[in-house]
This record gives sequence, structure tokens and C-alpha cells, in this order.
Amino acid sequence: MDIRVTLEIQINKNVLEPIYNALKPETKAPPTERSRSQIMIKDSMVIIEIVANDLTSTRAAVNSYLRWLAGILNCLEVTIKWGVKKKK
Repeated sequence: MDIRVTLEIQINKNVLEPIYNALKPETKAPPTERSRSQIMIKDSMVIIEIVANDLTSTRAAVNSYLRWLAGILNCLEVTIKWGVKKKK
């Protein structure tokens, strides 16, 4: 029995492409065969679809994507702030 989860994350359009590009490689080479995923952009959302063999794999995949997303957003925030300070 496969378990399916869809994450729909509303994101500022200015950082939509960088986030998509940072997460896309994770869908092409998953760390395990117990889950697989797809990522797409729709309007101002990043949509991540995860299919896993069991609940444990589902939880691990969801947590991984949420951690990667948080890390990417933190990096973008620092980069944007640094760029603004540098321009002054």
C-alpha cells in the first residue's frame, strides 16, 4: 500500500524559482527506494508530491523536505540581507 502526501507551500514569487531549483535534484536521486517525489510550481506555490511505501518512510520524506526548505529559506534570507547591507 502506497501512502501519498502533497505539500503545497505558498512562497514569495521572488524566491520561487531558486527554491524550486534547489529542491529539484532531491526528486531525481532519492536517498532511499522507499519513497519517491515530484516537485512543481503552480501560481505562487511549490508543490511537492511524495509517495512512500509505509508511514515511517512518509514521515521521513516529509521531514526531509521541510528541513531542506527551511535551510534554503534561511540561506536566501541571509543572502538577501547581506546584499542589501552591501549596497548601502
